[in-house]
Amino acid sequence: VSVVGGLIAGYLWEISYITMFAYLSVIAIISILLLNFIKNH
Repeated sequence: VSVVGGLIAGYLWEISYITMFAYLSVIAIISILLLNFIKNH
């Protein structure tokens, strides 16, 4: 999964660093939400 994520990140970086930042931000938010969900249940 990390390899695929790295490839996607590299592809997005070629397009735009802003797109890259948005992609990482979404991943981070989803990760935090999942962690909170797991902790609460």
